[in-house]
Amino acid sequence: MFGIESLTSREIVDLNIILTIGGHLIITAGFFCSTALFYNEARDRNKLERERFFEDFETPVVADETQDEYDRQQRAKLGAMAMIMGGGLLLMTLIPNPPWGRMIFVGCALVMSGIGFVLRRSARRDTAPA
Repeated sequence: MFGIESLTSREIVDLNIILTIGGHLIITAGFFCSTALFYNEARDRNKLERERFFEDFETPVVADETQDEYDRQQRAKLGAMAMIMGGGLLLMTLIPNPPWGRMIFVGCALVMSGIGFVLRRSARRDTAPA
């Protein structure tokens, strides 16, 4: 078809992927674009809902003061979970590994525990913004 005598097995797999993606682009995108031909605004039963959706979508959301308390509680819980996961990662250094493998566990545990510590600290009432 392309004037190529033979393709390697890897090239055949790559060509198959390319043809699959191309087929999806043409068939799937073509189907969704062609549905616009059948749309009739006069028969649209969801027109009011759609207009209300876009009106709500463009309306800015303003959180009240009680939201800060929920955010603080969420940061505290998430920070505690992250610190517990960091402790679990630190326990994984007990698994027999080469020294560099144990250092990876220690590094991940420090990062995870550090993130948890920062979250817990930001959740304290005396550091919360007024």
